[in-house]
Amino acid sequence: MRHTLSTAKKMSPDTSTKQTNPGVSTLKGQNTNIPTGKPSSQKNTAKPATRLKKVSASQDNNATAQERQGKPLHVASQKTTPKISTVSPEQNNSRILQVLISLEKEVRQVESIKALQYLAVNETRKLVQARQIYMFEATLPGSDKFQVKAVSSITTPDRNLPVIQWFERMTKAMSEDVGSGQPNIFKIPTYCQDDQEIKTYPFGHMLWIPLKAHDGKVFSGMMLAREREWTEAESNIATQLAEIYAHAWSALLGRNRLSKPRKITSKLMLGTALAVFLAGFIPVSMNTLAPVEVVAQKPSIVAAPIDGVIEQIFVRPNSPVKKGQPLYQFVNTKLRNDYEVSKRAVTVAQAKYRKAIQGSFSSSEAKHDIATAKAELELKKAESLFAKENFQKSVVWSPEDGLAIFHSKEQWLGIPVKTGEKIMTVISGNRAEVRIDLPVSDAIVLKEKARVKVFLDSDPMNPIEAIMTHASYHATPTLDQQLAYRVHASFSKQNQTPPRIGLRGTAQIFGEKTTLFFYLFRRPIAAARQMFGI
Repeated sequence: MRHTLSTAKKMSPDTSTKQTNPGVSTLKGQNTNIPTGKPSSQKNTAKPATRLKKVSASQDNNATAQERQGKPLHVASQKTTPKISTVSPEQNNSRILQVLISLEKEVRQVESIKALQYLAVNETRKLVQARQIYMFEATLPGSDKFQVKAVSSITTPDRNLPVIQWFERMTKAMSEDVGSGQPNIFKIPTYCQDDQEIKTYPFGHMLWIPLKAHDGKVFSGMMLAREREWTEAESNIATQLAEIYAHAWSALLGRNRLSKPRKITSKLMLGTALAVFLAGFIPVSMNTLAPVEVVAQKPSIVAAPIDGVIEQIFVRPNSPVKKGQPLYQFVNTKLRNDYEVSKRAVTVAQAKYRKAIQGSFSSSEAKHDIATAKAELELKKAESLFAKENFQKSVVWSPEDGLAIFHSKEQWLGIPVKTGEKIMTVISGNRAEVRIDLPVSDAIVLKEKARVKVFLDSDPMNPIEAIMTHASYHATPTLDQQLAYRVHASFSKQNQTPPRIGLRGTAQIFGEKTTLFFYLFRRPIAAARQMFGI
């Protein structure tokens, strides 16, 4: 049995007036059988007014092939066939009104301008079919220059992106041409003929909606973009939303701050500029900051008196010592042996000298040996004295009362040292000063007894007053290989307990009087002179 599928051209009188949707197909014939997958002798009669979903071209081809082969056509059951729904204009307007009321409720609940901007660019698309929305803010109310503050589907827009800069230029050109106070529907490349972004941006139809303050000045705006043309109805809906956003913006920022303060902007700016100009002549003390360290004043350097290897250190690091107290000792085995040998040599030389004197009484020739024996004796005595002094130098004594400053015992034990190499420092507990490394870039003119204020890292809230004693004329490299002038200052109050040696901090050095303008712009002026040679 052959079955054919065709478009129903004849409708029953009771259903012909209801067939309004084009493209709907029906089955023609009253004896059309719809198989269920099993053979059956019963026939299903289709009603002429039965409506089915439009069959696609592929399904038509399959149906034709089945007809040629004499196979039954399987038609989807009514249970799985989607229904075509139609929305009346009244229902559409009701939906728009409901979304508008819901959106206005959300706008009333925002707590910041940024949240309002984010909501505006993302929730506006519920009412107007925009593919992308940009929220702008004017640099000044009524100004032609706008900056992008929010973009739909983006949390934080980057104003350095080319597309955002392109929108800002296009908005400025539009504002200069026709103004920004009224909604504007246009199509690119209007206002952006020379921009390269036209070639890659997919949405060519634009809708500008301004946001106005209560005095009518435009302080913000939205640019809506999509691929098809905007209608007047969509522009009206977007304008209504813009009024809601502007009212919420004014409530969050303060109604009068959007316009009234701008009326006195020129006077305020002029007054501020005049005040800054006059303040530039206020006399202030030239000062600079530099790193500082508390060091010993006239310390006693304990250096190695001889070449040798340190065998033992008798004091602990940074411990108090007395004058004449042994500090450390060299390995003295060879020194002790040299001293003992030198003493024996002196004894032998003395015996030879006495023998020469005794022989001179019996022989005239023996008188000539007296001078030689005496010279040899003096030589041995000098060698013995030198050996004795070296042996005594194997133990180093403290030159004064104070603190023995060195890093650790392990730093020196078993280490060979040369004569004059610094081992430790003995400093008096009540003699301390500050050492300042003044960078070359921050150097100022300093006079003797200049005021210095020391802020130690251990107690930054209580500065210590000091007076500069001397400063170097030549810059020397510091530990971090930076050129700096070495400045020393002593504490002003002699009866106060000086801080512990080794503490670090920041020193403020005061120089001569100068103007506030030169004080603030000294370094920029110096940098400009170095860069441009002026």
